[in-house]
Amino acid sequence: MIASRYVSSRYSGRGAMKARAVFVTVAMMLVAGACGADGDGEPGAAELTEVRIGVPLHDVWPVYVAETEGFFEEVGLDVEIFNFTSGAPLIAGLEGRSLDVIVTGLAVVPAISRGIELEFIMWEFDNTTTGGLNVDPDSGITDFSQLAKAKAIAAFPNTCSEVAATIAAEEAGLDYEELPIKEVEPSLHSAAFRAGDIDAGFAWSPHTFANDEAGFPLVNHGIEFNDVCPSTWSARPEFLEQHPNVALKLVEARALAMEAVEGNPQLAAFELAARLEVAPAIVERTLETGHWPTFEEQVDPDSRWSLDTRIGLAGQLHKAAEALFKAGALQESIPYETFADAVNPQYVEEFVTESQGGT
Repeated sequence: MIASRYVSSRYSGRGAMKARAVFVTVAMMLVAGACGADGDGEPGAAELTEVRIGVPLHDVWPVYVAETEGFFEEVGLDVEIFNFTSGAPLIAGLEGRSLDVIVTGLAVVPAISRGIELEFIMWEFDNTTTGGLNVDPDSGITDFSQLAKAKAIAAFPNTCSEVAATIAAEEAGLDYEELPIKEVEPSLHSAAFRAGDIDAGFAWSPHTFANDEAGFPLVNHGIEFNDVCPSTWSARPEFLEQHPNVALKLVEARALAMEAVEGNPQLAAFELAARLEVAPAIVERTLETGHWPTFEEQVDPDSRWSLDTRIGLAGQLHKAAEALFKAGALQESIPYETFADAVNPQYVEEFVTESQGGT
């Protein structure tokens, strides 16, 4: 079955419901079983490709919308979502081959440092647009350049939190090793602020907004101090070799989710509120501030969200790895080429070409 779809090519999350859209034809050829039968043995029925996806509970509403609205099935995938409270368990899932695809942030960097092979399919979310630095209003800190005033700074190892702290210190001309860093998980920052255990903390959303709502201002978003923290879709290369159509189908499912939310923004709001169990005000701020890169941005060589240039995904993953290495979280530096070789832009490029009427 081939269905014509009205798919948004411009959704950014910043007033994005005014996005420019294009008519595209999305191929939804369901993979036929070897004997042309479904699970009950009926001839001629289509067979869905099974995909196990690991997702930390985060701002990845396109994944949630695609699951709830049945878009994975629509493009020919039988997806099972495994939710985690952090990115670390995803590494074990990849090592044990209990997961095929992951949608996560910088958990991919320690995974690669441990020799786990990944192939990056596309961007999902830029955490630097909602993550950042919260402070105690009595600390005298008004932005990252004043971190030297802090008595205790929360940063959690091997995460976007630690990367942000390392990069912010460097941008402020400070020695990260000299800063009073405390290992506090972002979900506990508000309690740590109230207890007086920290007076500054680097976190990602929804925690940054929750801290702000609790009276601990979000004084900088990560993007303001050249932070990097991409959330991406990646997969085990072996799995993609066995199922060569899956990556493009995942791109198509994400496109359908973004299209649906362009028509009805409450779909994203509902999923974030329900999955993350956060207040409507925090959901609203996340959707207003966050950036979910469009496919056009991902094929634009001049874009921060490019899949095929050094300023884009590979360069940002490398910068994050260097920050973790400087912080002592990684034992060895990871070359840029390792990330560049792991990013495969062909799936998004193919989708964009088809959506623009190419051949």
